[in-house]
Amino acid sequence: MLIHHHRLLTYRHFLYSRGADRSRPMRRFYASSFLHDFGSSMMSLFVLFYLYQLGWSLPVIVGYVLVGEILKAPLRHLGNRLLIGWGAQKLALIGNIAWILFTVSLLLVGQPDALGWGLLAGAVILDAASHSAYWTAWDFNLISFEKPEKEGKQLSLIWIFGDLSRILAPVAGGVIAQIWGFQASLVVAGLLLLLSVGPLVGLKSTADLGNVEKIKESLRLRPLWEAYKRLPKRKLWSFYLSHMAWLIGSLWALWLAIAIFTTQTYSGLGILFAASSVVSMAISWLVGRLIDKGFNRPVLLTSSLLESLLSGLKLAVTGVPLAVAHNFLQQQSAGYTLTTFQWYFDKKRPREEQLAFFQVYSYFFYFFNSLILIGLIVCLVVFSDSQLEVLRLSSVFLGIAVGLLVAGLSVKK
Repeated sequence: MLIHHHRLLTYRHFLYSRGADRSRPMRRFYASSFLHDFGSSMMSLFVLFYLYQLGWSLPVIVGYVLVGEILKAPLRHLGNRLLIGWGAQKLALIGNIAWILFTVSLLLVGQPDALGWGLLAGAVILDAASHSAYWTAWDFNLISFEKPEKEGKQLSLIWIFGDLSRILAPVAGGVIAQIWGFQASLVVAGLLLLLSVGPLVGLKSTADLGNVEKIKESLRLRPLWEAYKRLPKRKLWSFYLSHMAWLIGSLWALWLAIAIFTTQTYSGLGILFAASSVVSMAISWLVGRLIDKGFNRPVLLTSSLLESLLSGLKLAVTGVPLAVAHNFLQQQSAGYTLTTFQWYFDKKRPREEQLAFFQVYSYFFYFFNSLILIGLIVCLVVFSDSQLEVLRLSSVFLGIAVGLLVAGLSVKK
């Protein structure tokens, strides 16, 4: 759940909107991804707290996230198979439709009764299916085009424009939810996602998307595994760890909503996360320039160590002012996330290995996140009298561990 770094969808939009491919089919994909990103981001910050308000327990809510992660791996592989037979356009269309059905299921979820459990199960399946279908299509599309020369500058632009949507979407979703209820924000987000299907309808075939037969072949499991064995494992691990921010951020946002924003949960939480994204924009701009000057490893080491330090400061957060201060500070994490992402665009690797890198990273993400979530559920059940504290400490220590591990992996090239 909680969109796997939705700025990555915006990433694809802006990376290839300058000097790569300006054909009409691609512009349709750009428009679709932007609407999809904005609509899904509107609700992603508040979904878990919405379930908590309906009476679902914290172990069940974390279990909801866990089931979604477990389902994404086989669905991702199924998406690869469907991509070979159906093409990227149809697969992305299926992903969007699945997400719309997910919003309907979530809209109808009520108390933890028999009907509620059924709707919740349907929601998590549709969520995972949408994620896998849409992202498989985009991964194929991503590697079909030449990469820009100035990677750092382009990457920083991606993060900046991604943060723009992260500024607008939480505020819009939070204000709507605060005034008219979370269901209203779900409806608005669903409409945006419905609109995102429109630009895809006009695409007639996968040929419009730069179809490459050898890339399609590389999506099969055996070639994917062979390519994986040649991948730089240290970079793969760093890439995975740096993008655990979504999981840590989900737990942190849920704890903030329950423990801190008790009177203005939706609007207050939305404004907090939107405002702190402004800082991330400035940091992303700076880091992008440093990457182009060859300072990748110093930036990575400094930013990852700061991540550990600032994660530890979460222990001091007891109210809204400290929550605001901490979220502003921790936006420096854009530094190490952006730097590790730059590794994906290593020009020395053939396209098949680029695809394998991203696909295998996704499998890493689902598997190890599932192990972490299982451990968290066990802790929530064992320490049932201190569940909020368990939630906060998990966010704290995961952040510390991730920062130290990324720093350690960056020491050797």
